Amino acid sequence: SSWPEPLLAQQRCRTGSRGAARRCGGTRWQEGATWQRHGAVMSQLHSGTELTAVRKKAHSKMLSLPPSPGAEKRPDKDIKGDCKDDCPHQPPHRGPGSRWCQCVRFQREDKENAPKSRWLMLGILSLDICISYLPYYTFVPIPRQSMQVYGVDEAALNVLCILYALAFVPAAFVTGPIVGTLGSRWTFVLAMALTSLGCAVRCGFFQYLLLMLRSVHEQTPDASLVDPAYASVTSAGATLGGGAVPLIYSEVTSFWWLVVGQALCSLGQPLLVNSTSEMGAEWFPPHERPTAAMVSNLMNFVGSSLSFVLSPLLVAETHATIQDAEREIGKLLRCQLGLALGAFLVTLLLYQPAPISKSKSVERAAATCATDMVMILKSRDFWLVNGYFSIFIALCHAFDAVEGILLEHYGYNASLTAWTAVSCSVGSIISTLLEASFITSAKGYRLALLLAAFFLASSLLLCFLCLSFRLPSSVFVLAVGIMGLCTPGWGCSTELGAEVSHPAREATVSSVMEAFSNLAGVFAIIVVQALIDSGNGAGVLAMLAGTAVIGGLFVLCLSGRLPRSEAEEAEEAEAE
Repeated sequence: SSWPEPLLAQQRCRTGSRGAARRCGGTRWQEGATWQRHGAVMSQLHSGTELTAVRKKAHSKMLSLPPSPGAEKRPDKDIKGDCKDDCPHQPPHRGPGSRWCQCVRFQREDKENAPKSRWLMLGILSLDICISYLPYYTFVPIPRQSMQVYGVDEAALNVLCILYALAFVPAAFVTGPIVGTLGSRWTFVLAMALTSLGCAVRCGFFQYLLLMLRSVHEQTPDASLVDPAYASVTSAGATLGGGAVPLIYSEVTSFWWLVVGQALCSLGQPLLVNSTSEMGAEWFPPHERPTAAMVSNLMNFVGSSLSFVLSPLLVAETHATIQDAEREIGKLLRCQLGLALGAFLVTLLLYQPAPISKSKSVERAAATCATDMVMILKSRDFWLVNGYFSIFIALCHAFDAVEGILLEHYGYNASLTAWTAVSCSVGSIISTLLEASFITSAKGYRLALLLAAFFLASSLLLCFLCLSFRLPSSVFVLAVGIMGLCTPGWGCSTELGAEVSHPAREATVSSVMEAFSNLAGVFAIIVVQALIDSGNGAGVLAMLAGTAVIGGLFVLCLSGRLPRSEAEEAEEAEAE
């Protein structure tokens, strides 16, 4: 050929295999001494600098040459897909034609095209998730006071936690269609409306309304509703004129109204938690999605920690009378209602409709929930990720539900859960900051899940040793703080599940995973409570630690393929 050797070398580089493309970004392309002799010229050609007229003409003709024999044609921007994962790491050569420089340029373009308000939307979703957790663990840090006020036992209080776990089962079938029909904005508004309505029922407002209507219908004297001479106050209600009419001005409602309100609150949470991956795919470019997923899923730990902290702050450990305990618990429930209404208004007024996604194909947009379910359940990697996630969530739910009871059984104060919640939040924040620094692509999820399983097992084992040997309470607080370091187990699991189940909708994948994991959580709570009642005590924590190790083995069996990332790279290449 009459073409200069460096131009022929670049032509082979542009049309060769992926391995050849990776070696032509300004470093060394091992084709004898060709690259070494003409490295400067090739660097200019790759960097896009000004070329002389002769070089431009030669360059144009070179692009029209047929590919090398047996070579696979690849687009000019193929390096974009190859260098995404390596971009934060700066290789030794950083010349104008290096892959590192090109990758920085591509990420800059992604950032410029990304919606400006994406971080505000993530903040609103994070706020909603936090608020949705407040009713979840309301009575776990104050079990003795709650049982006295509502006249129930430990198993009845555990029902309030089980309701949240059970709500994720039907949500697996409706979250995807709801998000597809309403969009993320109105889905989140609906979630916070359900949470606010449930908090209002827990405070007794609907019981108050029904009793007012009943009093009008029965023509009950108005004075009997407010005059203490007409009513005798008890924790369960009151009697009026010999008839069984609950006292509507009691500080707390009956336990069954509390269950109804808790059920309404639990219906709102899956619409938020199951949509974190969907929201990240709608608002964030691919290289920012790991950070967005970590932040939104961190709120699962922060929200549950706030629920543990808020109750001991507003409800004292001891009370002179049962009415004092009722008054403080009623104040706690009204505080949660006010926070839920505030989050509802923020979501309604500030959350914006999602921008049109450029990465979703027509085939994916037209996929139904049934189609998504088939694709999800046929994936071997999905079942492995789902198995890990189910174990992870089951262990967290079981520990959270019985933590206060275990502490009291071993002579500790149940209000210690407020300090363990703070410790867990600190650990969660630290682990999230580290994740955001080191996990820049889906390839880092696997290692993150292994580390999460290790920290969870270590934390549970240390809690077991603390209770068994009556170690200082600070050791227990430290152990739960270590549990906070396993935060990546939540966010990375849902994101990896969405990766391996592509092209299924992210919300549907998250819903299915949450359904399986929360069913496992219900089973774990029942089994752990039964073991505690039979006298095993802290021994259940050692069993939970062993189960966490088994969960880590699921991750080691993954194939390593990431279909969603591969599909996005292919779409970007076609767009170029």
